[in-house]
Amino acid sequence: MLICVDTKNIGKLSEGAALLLGFLCSLQGIRSSQNAGLILPPHAEQNRKDGWFLVTGKDVQDNLGMSPVRQNRYLKELLERRKIEKKVVGKPPKRWIKLFD
Repeated sequence: MLICVDTKNIGKLSEGAALLLGFLCSLQGIRSSQNAGLILPPHAEQNRKDGWFLVTGKDVQDNLGMSPVRQNRYLKELLERRKIEKKVVGKPPKRWIKLFD
């Protein structure tokens, strides 16, 4: 799988955070099941018009092989560097992400 990220937006991110950011950018752009080899989750078309999109730990693990512990570490880094916004909604809780420009 090829993950593309604009190097201007990466700054001084760790390698894992940069990889996760690239995956989130790819996932946000999903509009059909024909994409660059991503394993599409069933909820991929649920992206909201306000920029929020659903990302599960399983999505990340299936595509990047990233454990939940690493996911949390890199999500925290992306939040601290204001690359993403995150909210957890519902029961069971679901993680929604919004990317900053």
